[in-house]
Amino acid sequence: MSTLLTRSLTVIAAFVLAASLASAQSLLKDNPDYKKAQDLQKQAKAMFDQGEYDKGNELAKQAQTYSKKAKDSSMIMFMKYRANSWKVRAEEQIGYASLKGAPTNEAGAAVFSQATNYYQQGNIKVLAAEKVNAWPQVSNTYVGAITDYSNASIKGIESKDLALAWERKMALMGPSRELIDKAQTNLAALKKDRIVDKDDDDDKSVTALITDAEAAYSNRAYDVAYTKGKAAVDLTDQIRKREEANNLYSLAAAGLDGAKGSGFDTSKPQEYQEIENNVNNAKTALDKENFDDSIRFSKDALATLEKIGAGSILPEKYTVRLIPKRRDCLWRIAEYHFVYSNGIYWHVLYDANKSTLKYPDNPHLIFPGQVFTIPSLRGEKRSGMFDENKRYGTFNIRQYTNAIRAASTTPPMPAATTAAPVTKTNTAAAPAVKKEALKKAEAAPKTQTPPKEAIPAKETKPKEPVRLPGVRY
Repeated sequence: MSTLLTRSLTVIAAFVLAASLASAQSLLKDNPDYKKAQDLQKQAKAMFDQGEYDKGNELAKQAQTYSKKAKDSSMIMFMKYRANSWKVRAEEQIGYASLKGAPTNEAGAAVFSQATNYYQQGNIKVLAAEKVNAWPQVSNTYVGAITDYSNASIKGIESKDLALAWERKMALMGPSRELIDKAQTNLAALKKDRIVDKDDDDDKSVTALITDAEAAYSNRAYDVAYTKGKAAVDLTDQIRKREEANNLYSLAAAGLDGAKGSGFDTSKPQEYQEIENNVNNAKTALDKENFDDSIRFSKDALATLEKIGAGSILPEKYTVRLIPKRRDCLWRIAEYHFVYSNGIYWHVLYDANKSTLKYPDNPHLIFPGQVFTIPSLRGEKRSGMFDENKRYGTFNIRQYTNAIRAASTTPPMPAATTAAPVTKTNTAAAPAVKKEALKKAEAAPKTQTPPKEAIPAKETKPKEPVRLPGVRY
């Protein structure tokens, strides 16, 4: 009974093996060992059915042997197929990387070399596998080849990505340099216009970005240099926009105060309410640092003020102040935003107040406590004495550009005798004047200690200042 059972189990095992082979029939249909195993299985079954268990058992063993050979053969074919698939994939990725310049690219060349090395190692292992017949050894060799081809594919992709990234980075070399230069120019302009002071928070923030951008540029990290440079430019633009928003809001708010003082809140209530709403909205946007919105609301308010003839009131009188850090002089008084926003108009103040000066022939000498009249340059409304605690609008220099262009020269700037305030002023773009005149004006002494006693000996009489067309002196 046990012998019969053993023989039966042998036949069943052969049938199970046949079932497993059936799943790989597509790979085995042309395999001679597979066909031989099938024939032996049929014969074994026939012997078993006839009761010839010994013959059936022998045939079943032979079928099992051929089945194993067929199985090993099919697995070898399968592993060879897999290895070839990975080889093709590696060739595709290496070829694509080569097309993108990875072999000669500074960033991708080393990784591309690794990819080709892995590919060559895979080829060597495939050749070795073809010379081995034992299944486990063949399997291990093909697995090694597949691993090499896989690594070759990965490195091919990596080298291609590095090459493309390098190209993108190199493409940013020029633009990043332009952004850094622009940021430096913008910062210099902000300092010149007194919007940014040396070593203040804005100066430090912009300078830090420029420094980082320069360092990245020096290290050929042009993508980082571009990002930092753009951030610096954006910040300088934002600072200037903030200054514009503040100045326009101050002008609009001062105009609102002037409109109310002139009775427009009752004579033109609808327009006044519109102005007030825009001024309030401008302030809200300014507090939230929405500078574009604030500028828009302020401009709308100013447009309505202009429409009803209620522009902002600027001071008509100014008392020279003693400020140790930055002494007042005619130049510095003229460049206050509530005066003329530019120092080159100092001579307008000089001509208007010459007769009241202690030393009329010397514009270089002014003293604390002296009161200057501020003439109107473009018909702007001026009234009252300057009050440090009062909010004033900003004189719009652009509306006087044409008159300045008509001037042929600019007299030298008078020296200071007292200090000007440290507060920032809105110095709008300086009008066009002859370069030689500006250079001459800027070269003039700006600091000169006033005499403690009487008139200094032999004062030099300054040149007669140019009289500008359309100006009331």
